[in-house]
Amino acid sequence: MRSLLVLNPGAMTTIQDLGRIGYSHLGIPQSGVLDQEAAGIANKLLGNPVEAAVLECTVVGPCFAVLKTVQLAIAGADMGATLNYTPIPNLTAFTATAGDVLAFGQIKSGCRAYLAVGGGFNVPMVMGSLSTYIGGKLGGLKGRALLKGDYLSPFEYRSFKKPITIAQLDQLRYSSQMELRVIDGPQFAHFGSNARRFFQESYRVSDKTDRTGCCLYGPSISTVDGYQHTIISEPIVRGNIQIPPNGKPVILWSEQTVGSYAKIATVITPDLPLLAQAIPGDTIYFRRIDLYTAHILYRKWHADHMRLIG
Repeated sequence: MRSLLVLNPGAMTTIQDLGRIGYSHLGIPQSGVLDQEAAGIANKLLGNPVEAAVLECTVVGPCFAVLKTVQLAIAGADMGATLNYTPIPNLTAFTATAGDVLAFGQIKSGCRAYLAVGGGFNVPMVMGSLSTYIGGKLGGLKGRALLKGDYLSPFEYRSFKKPITIAQLDQLRYSSQMELRVIDGPQFAHFGSNARRFFQESYRVSDKTDRTGCCLYGPSISTVDGYQHTIISEPIVRGNIQIPPNGKPVILWSEQTVGSYAKIATVITPDLPLLAQAIPGDTIYFRRIDLYTAHILYRKWHADHMRLIG
């Protein structure tokens, strides 16, 4: 049954889950939530499975009229959410009843907020996922971002569990400056001694940033003699950092499957949720680590993450 009516869709609000796995060879990217930590916490607060679909709200949030009683939870960026003009704290589960109005404003901290509903949002499964892939017009709600007049509902066959309190939430702090740990990319050697500049300088997030990639302003990085920025297209993973011919780094997200520029480095998985909350103008530094250290950091992050949302 219809539970929420979209009065204002916000800047970019899409339905996402953990993503569409196993179709890259067909040109279908993973998609999915960019901040798996915040989305997982929103679901955890409602007792949902971690894979339940949520709304990913970017920069300016949506506004809804509540048509039927639902349990909701918010995590991630602070968009000053209100229920009937009463502030709703972030990292909180709450009940909204018919006649209520749930509204999000512009970001106060972070970039992406996640709204979960008890049972998860009910949309058709496409290739094993509920995630929206706008480029392919599939998944989510008709393969697009929310529009005014859309209706949303939870899966009614999933019983709602009592909201859960999470103690370890001090980690959800977003700063305008961040250090991202990276390992060498597959074309690291293309940059030779020029790579040092990449780690010594800082970069700023560009306004030309979306779910495809995070574009950066800052010092240009050049390849050394004998190497080209352009390479034969090859598969990419989240966090790959491409250096196009203009020398400005682009951190790839999950809306594409291949890349044709040399990749100097790759952001490690534990730091991707931090990157997902970066907004234009934020400052980014890169710290180079080896693969062994990256594996240790990942295992620790994964264990902590599962204790938090499992």
